[in-house]
Amino acid sequence: MVNENTGKINVRIGRFTFGITMILFGISILIQMIFKLEVFRYILMFWPLIFIILGIETIYLTSKKNVNIRYDVAGIIFTGIILFIGTIMSFCSLVINKVVYDDTVKSAVLETVSGENLNYYFTEKIQINNLTDKNIKVRIIENKSYENIKVMINAKYNKEKFDNVIAAISGRYSLSNIASLDSYEKSILCINSYPEYIDEIVITVITNAKEKVNVTGNVTIQE
Repeated sequence: MVNENTGKINVRIGRFTFGITMILFGISILIQMIFKLEVFRYILMFWPLIFIILGIETIYLTSKKNVNIRYDVAGIIFTGIILFIGTIMSFCSLVINKVVYDDTVKSAVLETVSGENLNYYFTEKIQINNLTDKNIKVRIIENKSYENIKVMINAKYNKEKFDNVIAAISGRYSLSNIASLDSYEKSILCINSYPEYIDEIVITVITNAKEKVNVTGNVTIQE
């Protein structure tokens, strides 16, 4: 816009810096998400470049005689906001790449989850209901000297199908969600689901009498 009194062009310093900041942060976040590079630490190291760009913009515009400059306060403020939001988004992207998609972390979580054993204890009887269409294996061990009934549940996890660490940490992969007590008083144990990331579910029952163990559904009894 041309000033009618001076004949000079009115230019606000800060708009160019704001635009460059948006472009740089957009590119950096995109690079980090696609190539899984640690762009976040470089953002923390080189964020003062914003002031350098603003200084260059100021020197360039003030060197022009036909330009009447003003500082774009809103643009400078928005540049700071973009800097803050971009830093947070870069950090979140880094965390996602390092946690959700990192094979080392995934293997460590998988090892912890797959090493879980779910144990239940009963006194009189146990009813095992397989509510899924997949087969589960039940191994019954008879021990005459054993007073109670011990039920041990183990699942073999498939590493290649295990792709969500966040879900594992939140408890989605917990055995307690797969196998749970329908009624403790009636001693009913149900297999609620058989997710694709599990290759096999094996239930071992130790009892002093096999007659105390009843099963329904797609179950293979192992002696």
